[in-house]
Amino acid sequence: MICVVVTLTIFSIVAYFHARINRSITRHKIWMQIKSTHIARINLDWDSIPPEPFTDPPANHPFASDLDITGKHSLHRLLNTAVLSEGSQRLQEWLLNTTPDVQVIRQRQALIQELTPLTIFRDKLLMKSLLSSKNISRTWEQKNLLNWLNEQPTTKSLLPLLFVSLTLSVLTITLFILNILQLIPQYWVMMLLLTILFLFVTKNQRGDLFEDSYQLRDRFAQLSLIFEYLETYRYGKNQNLKALCEPFHLGHEHRPSSLLKKIARVASASTLQKNVLLWIIVNVLVPWDFYFAYRFHQYKSQLVAHLPEWLHIWLELEVLNSLANFAYLNPEYILPEIVLCQNQDVTFPSTNGVKSISLLAQTCQAKAPFSEQLASIFVLPMQEDQLMQACFKLLFSEYLHALELTTL
Repeated sequence: MICVVVTLTIFSIVAYFHARINRSITRHKIWMQIKSTHIARINLDWDSIPPEPFTDPPANHPFASDLDITGKHSLHRLLNTAVLSEGSQRLQEWLLNTTPDVQVIRQRQALIQELTPLTIFRDKLLMKSLLSSKNISRTWEQKNLLNWLNEQPTTKSLLPLLFVSLTLSVLTITLFILNILQLIPQYWVMMLLLTILFLFVTKNQRGDLFEDSYQLRDRFAQLSLIFEYLETYRYGKNQNLKALCEPFHLGHEHRPSSLLKKIARVASASTLQKNVLLWIIVNVLVPWDFYFAYRFHQYKSQLVAHLPEWLHIWLELEVLNSLANFAYLNPEYILPEIVLCQNQDVTFPSTNGVKSISLLAQTCQAKAPFSEQLASIFVLPMQEDQLMQACFKLLFSEYLHALELTTL
C-alpha cells in the first residue's frame, strides 16, 4: 500500500513538471516565431511574413491597388500582426480610409507613441493571443462567441421559481421534522413528491445547466489569457493606453477574470446532475439547481453586456500594436504631423459632399526642405486631378524658394 501511494505521488509530481515543461516549450516556440517574423519584416523577406488574409482589394477604391495597400506584397501585409481576422480587417479599413478625422488620428498617434517602446507588452499580448487561438495558423473570429451567446434562448427570470422551490424545500423539511416528533401524520411524503414533480416540470425553464455552463466556461476561458494580462498589466505613465484598457481594471466585480471564476463555480456545481439520486436529494433539501441556474443567467447577462466592449478594445490593440511594431522595427520612420493651415487660399469643389482642401506649403509658411515638408503635411481627401494640382503648387513653391536662395 505504501509503495502504491509513493508511486502515485512520484507520478503526479513528474506529470505536473512534464506539463509545465510542455507549456514552456510551446511558449518559447511561439516567441521564436514572433521574433523571426519581426526580422522578416525588417528584411522584407516576404516568404517568411504571414500571408495576406485579403487577396482582393476593395472594389472601386481610389488607391488600394495603385499604392499596394493590399495584396501579396502590400503595406497591409507588412504591417499586420493581428491574430483576429477582424483585427486585420480593421487595419485595412484604417489604411484605406478616405475621410480622415484629425482628432481620431491624433489619438491613435498618441497610443502608437506609447506602444512603440513597449516591446514586451506587445509581444506578450501577441503570444497570449496565439496561445488562446490554439492553432497558431488559424485566425479567430470574435463574432463566433457573440453569435453563440445571442443564439441562446432567453428565459424569464428564475427568481420566482427560486422562491417557490425554496418554499417547497422548507415545507418538506418542516413537515418531516413534525412527523418525526409525532405531531402530524406523514404529510411530508406528499410534499416530497410535489417538490420532485416541480423539479422535473420546470427543467426546460432552467435549461441544461451542465451543458450551457461548461460550454460558456470553455469558450470564455479561451479569452482569459488575454483579458487577465490586460487586467494585471501595470500601465505606469502610459495614460492613453491605460484609458483605452480601463474597462479591464475598473471594479473587481466587473473584471473578466472575476466573471470567469463565477461561471466556473456554476459549471462545477452543475456536475451534480450526473448523479441523479444525489441530485434529487440535494434539490429536495435546497433549491440547488434553481439557485445556480439563476446565477448562471445573471453572469451570462453580464457577459453579453461587457464582452463586446472587451473584444473591441482587444481589436483596437491588435491594430495599434501592428502599427507600433512597424514603428519600432523602423525607427527612421516618423509619424506624420498634421498641420491645419489658417489661411488656405486655394480650395477645390466638393467630392461626395466632403469639401476637399489642399494644404499648400506657401500658406503654411513652411521653411523646412521639401522632403521634410512632405513628411509633415497631411492631405485631406481630394480627387486625382486636385491632388496633382496641389502637388504642382507645392513643387512650384519650392522652386520659387530655391530661386530666392540662388539670387541671394
